[in-house]
Amino acid sequence: MRSIIAFIFTTFLLASCGSSDQAGVSGTISGAEGADLYMDKFMYKSPMVTLAKIPIDGSGNFSHTFEENLESGIYRLRVGRNQFLTVLDSNQANLSLKGDISDFKDYSIEVQGSSIAKEATEWMNKVSTGEWDLSSLKGKLAEDNHPLLEMLVAAEAANQTKNREALEVLEEAHKQMKKDIPNSRYTKDMGVVSATLNQQIKQAEAKAKTTIGAYPPKIAQKDPEGNIRTLDDLKGKVVLLDFWASWCKPCRRANPMVVELYKKYNNQGFELFNISLYKSKERWVKAIEQDGLVWPHHVSDLRGWAAQPAKDYGVRSIPKTFLLDRDGKIAAKNIRNKQKLEDKIKELL
Repeated sequence: MRSIIAFIFTTFLLASCGSSDQAGVSGTISGAEGADLYMDKFMYKSPMVTLAKIPIDGSGNFSHTFEENLESGIYRLRVGRNQFLTVLDSNQANLSLKGDISDFKDYSIEVQGSSIAKEATEWMNKVSTGEWDLSSLKGKLAEDNHPLLEMLVAAEAANQTKNREALEVLEEAHKQMKKDIPNSRYTKDMGVVSATLNQQIKQAEAKAKTTIGAYPPKIAQKDPEGNIRTLDDLKGKVVLLDFWASWCKPCRRANPMVVELYKKYNNQGFELFNISLYKSKERWVKAIEQDGLVWPHHVSDLRGWAAQPAKDYGVRSIPKTFLLDRDGKIAAKNIRNKQKLEDKIKELL
């Protein structure tokens, strides 16, 4: 069945013709009297195009006929800040709307003229109002549906929740799109949307693991001599985790302060654990020597920003520091002022 859907959709997408009905949009929207209705060809990661600016009369009525048929795709209708998305097929591109401007928000507006647009509105209403949870949506996506209908509702669900289950729904929709409409720009956009959400989730997970009071992610990496050094080696100590690099001027300017604090409190149980975002071992070792970073816990996987600890701790800029108490929990983050940092170290010791 999906192969049939794909064939039909692709035919419409390429030909954009063959319909006996001229494409258009009309209807009545109360609460929008005297305003303009805009209709856009909606893309998730590609440039969008406004197709029409349609005046709404004093009774809320409007009508517009397109000179050429519309391509199959996702479309946005908007009046001011009120908007909703729908799906149109090139053979069913005559759209009729009836309702109040407030109906745009939860997709409760009445849609006629296009069966796929009507179905898209019904699905989006169930998702936006919470009538369908992600489990319900997964079940619907397992059925034979229009590929862009699946994309629309999966993207809406993912935008609302931004969690792992939402990502699964998005990836399932993308998987089917690659089968049904592999050459569509929507399919390429969906891949970018999915990858972006995946990155956002990873960053949120890293942030949750590095909140004050949390036990931080484990670290086990090589020092310049090739020995594995782990954060667990320093259990029972007050530890300053310091993400840095030789090319980072603020990092280098902060190093004398850190050296001073290390020498002053090391014999009381204060330790440094440096994670270096390097790709050059030579520059890494040279910077350690130049700045007199005499403690032994220096690690790097020489992958720069792609370093695993940087991913685990959500580090996107440096310097970045985490101060751990003797129990190994995060007690403070990014204290730049020397006196405040020293006071916190003394408190934890």
